[in-house]
Amino acid sequence: MVAVAFIDFEKPFETVSRAILEMKLEWDLGISGSLLGWIKSYLSERQQLTTVNGSTSEMIPISFGIPQGSVLGPTLFGLFANDVPSLMSSGSVYMFANDTTVYCISDTAEKSIVQLNSALRELNKWCLINRLTHHPSKSEAMLISRRNIPRSSSETLHLNGYRNHDCRE
Repeated sequence: MVAVAFIDFEKPFETVSRAILEMKLEWDLGISGSLLGWIKSYLSERQQLTTVNGSTSEMIPISFGIPQGSVLGPTLFGLFANDVPSLMSSGSVYMFANDTTVYCISDTAEKSIVQLNSALRELNKWCLINRLTHHPSKSEAMLISRRNIPRSSSETLHLNGYRNHDCRE
């Protein structure tokens, strides 16, 4: 049995803490000197404006997030979240940019669900520390099996405290 959760982070590029990113780059990944200075420069003093129906807002500074639509954006988010797999003791994780899949494999549905719920609690703790949240309504969890899954289990999957639909339906 495989219990799997597909996690959709809420506005991941817009909400990444630059201070946490810079700390991780320097302390966890050993990036320093001119490369770290270049990344800090790339992220600093950014501004944005919005245009709606021909009306444009004033240019305002932004102090959070990673520029979207750039080649460097997904790489920086990957570096920001690169510690997730090493912190996951209850399950396995696959990440590509901001797409995150957490899964657990066991011989019964109950064990898989219990393991995945534990792994999701670990991911939630990481999210709290790193100031990211996920969209419960855009995240999904399910059981995958080659055989019919008995409906006798009272275990349900939980995504960040929100009970997911019955995972066997």
